[in-house]
Amino acid sequence: MATPVPTANQTGTLGLHITAVTPTVARQFGLPTVSGVLVLGPVPGSGAEKAGMLAGDIVLQVAGTSVNSPAELTAVTRRIRPGFTAPLKVWRYRATIDVLVEIGGSSDVAQSVAPAPPAAVAPKSGPSLAIAWRPLAGK
Repeated sequence: MATPVPTANQTGTLGLHITAVTPTVARQFGLPTVSGVLVLGPVPGSGAEKAGMLAGDIVLQVAGTSVNSPAELTAVTRRIRPGFTAPLKVWRYRATIDVLVEIGGSSDVAQSVAPAPPAAVAPKSGPSLAIAWRPLAGK
């Protein structure tokens, strides 16, 4: 699949807040391998938001190109002309889905990269605490 090249001073963006997938993240999301880029959330008004991208999605491919770091995702996206629609392979709810996202211009919306989430560290001793959300009975 040919990827359209942007015109002068215009680079493409998906409009996502993203970070790296760590082994812990891959395990928690049921991803078979440590691959892709974790979506922290879409930028309001971006093509990604309009396409229904969600926090917790993992982008595996953009326009047929595998992406395994925020830098790779950004580099691939920048080569696509704003206004074109890019097919994404996304890991969501332990399955791969296809999502079509209209690429925005670099002046339209920004894409942000967050530092990689820290690896889960269990305390060496002492109690641990977990919180579960449940509906209130009778409500």
